[in-house]
Amino acid sequence: MTDSPAARATSPGLRRWPTEPAYFADTTRCPACFELLVEPRCIVCGLDLATPDAVRLLAAGTRVRDAESDRQVLLGEVFVAQAAAPCPCGSRAR
Repeated sequence: MTDSPAARATSPGLRRWPTEPAYFADTTRCPACFELLVEPRCIVCGLDLATPDAVRLLAAGTRVRDAESDRQVLLGEVFVAQAAAPCPCGSRAR
C-alpha cells in the first residue's frame, strides 16, 4: 500500500492505495488505510465510519473496484491482441 502525497496535502488523515482492488469495497477494511476494522472507528488512522457518509464511501469504493476490474480485463485483451499481431520488425515482442 502506498500513501498519496496529494491526498495528504488536501485533507488530514492517513491515505493508502490497497494491494488488492477488492479492498475498495471490503467492509471489513478501513476505506482510508485498508487495515482491518475491529470497530466503527479505525484504530490505525482514526477514520470514523459511524456516519451516513460511510455509505457514500462504500459506493465510491465499489465503483473504483469495478473500474479496476474492467481495466484489468481490457489489459488482458490488449496483451492477447498484441501477442497475436505480427510485430512490425518481423519478430514477436517479448
